Amino acid sequence: MKQLLENHTGVLMIVICLVTGLIIATNPRPSHRKLTRAQRDSVSVFLLERDLPREFERRGVVAITPPALTPADLAQWVNQQLQEECQKRGANGAFRVNEGTYPPYVIRYLVFKYDKP
Repeated sequence: MKQLLENHTGVLMIVICLVTGLIIATNPRPSHRKLTRAQRDSVSVFLLERDLPREFERRGVVAITPPALTPADLAQWVNQQLQEECQKRGANGAFRVNEGTYPPYVIRYLVFKYDKP
């Protein structure tokens, strides 16, 4: 009886591993397309308040809610979303309003248009 139970436990563990691997392999990742260099360079993201341009025209605040991604994919995804939102609003500059790490909350950027030197 004990040997039969041990055999079933091994089979059960194998089945669990296979199912878990299948779920991980078929779980689609959020799609994001690569930005061209011109698109990446079109919006300047200012990290420090002191680096903001003296004069700019506010275009609003953008709220971005990130999905669950690896840190490298997450940074690229947030950057892509920010670029797209700035493009919609005609902005060429952004400043992150809240501090901290990305997940799991909303990331807010002040977006604006300014004259690049």
